Amino acid sequence: MPQYKVVQCPKCLGYTYFRIDQRRNMCPRCRKKVELYLRPGETVATSAQARELVTQKQFSLHVPAQLKRRDRVWHDPTQLILRMLRERPGIWVTTSEVANYCEGYGVNLELVETALAQLQASGFIERQEEMIRHRVTD
Repeated sequence: MPQYKVVQCPKCLGYTYFRIDQRRNMCPRCRKKVELYLRPGETVATSAQARELVTQKQFSLHVPAQLKRRDRVWHDPTQLILRMLRERPGIWVTTSEVANYCEGYGVNLELVETALAQLQASGFIERQEEMIRHRVTD
């Protein structure tokens, strides 16, 4: 019976599993090429145990388990903020709404503030006091 290894991707920080006899080189979540089989991890006997362990580890990261693959940008607050603002073009949004949105993906407030400052400095967003919006370009 094959054994399975549960490892964490160094790029997206998501967990995945694979059979020990495989030489997996790509993370299935973020598609980063990395030698996952060389990464430290936990070994279990069955694929069901591996799936359960991945679920437990993902939950410990405070990542919503129901995220679809295309939504797995939870670790990047800049991308989360831009996605939120693109869904509301030209509409002013409070920074607390942005913080709550990002918090739902497990991103802390300090990272959100840093991302907002970077986006403002690079000209992607407009900011007035506690309100922001995506900069409209003509």
